[in-house]
Amino acid sequence: MIHLKHILAGIALVTFAEDAPAQTSLEAGFNALDQDSDGNVSIREYLGYRLGQLARADADGDGSLTAEEFRGTQRQGAANNAAAVFRSFDRDEDGLLGRNEFILFNAYVFRTHLDQDENDALTFEEYRQIMQRRR
Repeated sequence: MIHLKHILAGIALVTFAEDAPAQTSLEAGFNALDQDSDGNVSIREYLGYRLGQLARADADGDGSLTAEEFRGTQRQGAANNAAAVFRSFDRDEDGLLGRNEFILFNAYVFRTHLDQDENDALTFEEYRQIMQRRR
């Protein structure tokens, strides 16, 4: 049986790699995420980027994502497991991922699957490895 943590790992890599800013080079993509240009993508910068995606995915503009809207934020194989992930992060079981639940999901993804050295910052090398794994 596939465990939720394995599903999340797949979603983290596919979603981040697919949704990373469309740029012509790895450096440009990383720099687009690194808003303060300090050479690291902090969890705050990552969450800010993902909250922008929440706003774009929220088709009805209510500030929450339905399961279908959430599925639309996932790419390729990740979308197949979106329902299980959605249920696990829908803490109040209201059938919606509110802003705080969306942040919780993305913070979990960042800390568990993207930030390899667990320092709450994504280095260019970590970013490069994530982008290479998607190929």
